[in-house]
Amino acid sequence: MRIVDLHVHSTKSDGSFTPTQLVDYAIEKGLSAFALTDHDTTEGLDEAIAYAEKLAEQTNHDKELEVIPGIELSTEYNGKDVHIVGLYIDYKSAFFREYIRQFQD
Repeated sequence: MRIVDLHVHSTKSDGSFTPTQLVDYAIEKGLSAFALTDHDTTEGLDEAIAYAEKLAEQTNHDKELEVIPGIELSTEYNGKDVHIVGLYIDYKSAFFREYIRQFQD
């Protein structure tokens, strides 16, 4: 059975673990995958993905951990704060990066 967590935050927003520590923790807990969905930033994705790939190269590829690129976007709807989780996002897209930069500003 594959166990996944599709809503994880790192220290790049309001989480307790760095992206690297999240990879180690996910492996410790036996996850097959997790989505790094920090609030309004994708800053931790490269770190988490690269570390997971490095570990996979050093160990058995059958036990590779998938880091799903995600984000939790903040917005407002009818006067209420709303958060939208995006999964498998193209976080390297120039358009997306510019949108996030403008939003953060």
